[in-house]
Amino acid sequence: MVILKTSSGIIINYNNTESRKQELDARKYPIEMIVTLDDLIECCENKLSTAFECAEYLDISVELFKNALSHYLSTYGTHYFYKDKNFVFYYESVKIFEKIS
Repeated sequence: MVILKTSSGIIINYNNTESRKQELDARKYPIEMIVTLDDLIECCENKLSTAFECAEYLDISVELFKNALSHYLSTYGTHYFYKDKNFVFYYESVKIFEKIS
């Protein structure tokens, strides 16, 4: 069963905490669907190091790629372990290191 997260409507009042939270959730979901952590691993495994190179490889805009990095940086912090890889997020790029046991 597939559950899709969607929202609709116009959020006018950004002074309301719930409205800001709804807006962030609405922006987060498509970013995670378009640029996954596996996509970032692929970019690094293909020796792509700049936002431009990664965006071109993923066939998305540089702005969207930077938004994705910014999202993952704010969600996970500067370091994040995933599939035995250590992600190091920067605004312009991401570095991935093998987990050292």
